[in-house]
Amino acid sequence: MSKLTREEWAAGVALYRQAARKRAAQDLQNVTLKLNRFVGESFYLTGQVQSAYAGDAGRSRRVLGAGAQTHLGERLLIGANCSPAQAAVARGHRRRRHRAADAYVGIDLTRSLSLRLGGAGEVGERRARQHGGGLALAFTFGVASRP
Repeated sequence: MSKLTREEWAAGVALYRQAARKRAAQDLQNVTLKLNRFVGESFYLTGQVQSAYAGDAGRSRRVLGAGAQTHLGERLLIGANCSPAQAAVARGHRRRRHRAADAYVGIDLTRSLSLRLGGAGEVGERRARQHGGGLALAFTFGVASRP
């Protein structure tokens, strides 16, 4: 008999404040499609595709990482994820490598559908800094896997 592995598909939009571009810094909006595969009750691996649709960026990127999620009561949930090897991103007039981190709070609309509001930021060598936030809709389901 096979067991079910919990997975989530999430789609959302995000706004990054004052993201530097080739010209002056300006706000950047992107759309994200994300798959989370749970490897335990609360921990998951994540794969994301993010594509900018406004803010003079016109680029897409793939992001791999890990995260954790837990319920606080019957319908409220919190979670966070981090991608340890993010591509170099221009902030101001400098380019540097950073690790992206997202934290979110959500509410279960149904047993398999949740709405999430989160903050997007980066974790540097000395500090963490928030750059924006986003809204996502997530669909949770089970996939049969070998015991």
